[in-house]
Amino acid sequence: MIEYLHLRRLSMWFNPIMIWLIRSPFHKLVSNNMMVVTYTGIKSGKRFVVPVNYSSQDNVLLTISLRHRKWWRNLRGGAYVLLRLQGKDIQASATVSADDQSVADLLMDIVRRNPAYARFLQIGYDTDGKPVLSDALRAAGTRVVIRFDLER
Repeated sequence: MIEYLHLRRLSMWFNPIMIWLIRSPFHKLVSNNMMVVTYTGIKSGKRFVVPVNYSSQDNVLLTISLRHRKWWRNLRGGAYVLLRLQGKDIQASATVSADDQSVADLLMDIVRRNPAYARFLQIGYDTDGKPVLSDALRAAGTRVVIRFDLER
């Protein structure tokens, strides 16, 4: 609980700074792996803005979120969002993967394409250099993956 409160306080001052930076002319400092997601709350109808890390492949972006966070729940069942991505506003459709097997498969894919995520997710490699599925399944228990399909 203490760790959660510490992270919540950190995001209270950190998120506005990251949002400003990503929307500013200085976005190139972080925009290779950070973007801003703007979405509408399901119940409130309010507009929300959140900075997130992303992994990209073609016209698809993947974001990992901890399950206990609430922002991604507004995207369940699919939603249209606005992304501030590398200095441009881009429309996208968002879908959430929350079941452990789907999340583990996506985490394995993310780690294959971006090995730096392995340490963050605590996913090891086997003797053949492939990510360990049991590690990905463990990590999937506390995470969801949000897929953003970019509209061109």
